[in-house]
Amino acid sequence: MADTQQTPVQIVGETAALVRERADQRHMSVDDYVGELVREDSTVDARERFMTGAREVLVDFGDVIDEAVGEAAA
Repeated sequence: MADTQQTPVQIVGETAALVRERADQRHMSVDDYVGELVREDSTVDARERFMTGAREVLVDFGDVIDEAVGEAAA
């Protein structure tokens, strides 16, 4: 069984209405919808960190990679 913790969150006004509407559209509870948003947010952050690292590898070692791939293709 999943570890369940209660964390009170207060969402007011138009934002609360929007959260309820979006959760209803997805046939989810508000709790599940908010949880999904948090997980998606952390996934986006992880993807951005990965892409930054990949860019750094290409900048630092792009010539070496190109040379190795070129030799393998020949």
